[in-house]
Amino acid sequence: MAGGRIGGERREECASSPELHCECEPVDSGFDDYVAKRVRSTNSVILDVRSREEYAGKDTSQHCARSGRIPGAVWLEWTQLLENPLSYRQIADLQKRLNDVGATPDKEILVYCHLGNRAANTYLALQLLGYARVRNYIGSWHEWASRLDLPIEKDE
Repeated sequence: MAGGRIGGERREECASSPELHCECEPVDSGFDDYVAKRVRSTNSVILDVRSREEYAGKDTSQHCARSGRIPGAVWLEWTQLLENPLSYRQIADLQKRLNDVGATPDKEILVYCHLGNRAANTYLALQLLGYARVRNYIGSWHEWASRLDLPIEKDE
């Protein structure tokens, strides 16, 4: 199970086994510094695909050290790309929604959510649309929020 994610009833095993990566441990993908260098870049778009509440910094679930978003991130909830739970919207509709938030094919798109799961869905959609420079920030907001030296934004 090395490298896998575990939790719940196996937390004791997690705590005693350093080779396992567990949900109860902080995530460190090492990608946060890469993202930090692209905050407010004209060549990159940081795409937040979490809920509006999470993006605004009004999520009170306390899953992370802080609430908010990566500075300069644009919001497009991942579910807005779906026609239904099993399929994406039509190509023209997807392109319009992405273009409306500035996520155009000529830019590097850095997709994030809480831990990378919802972002993976958007990553796939961008890949299927032919976007050449797309990255899923695996550590996502969980990692960014735990780095107190990194800036955040919130809605008023």
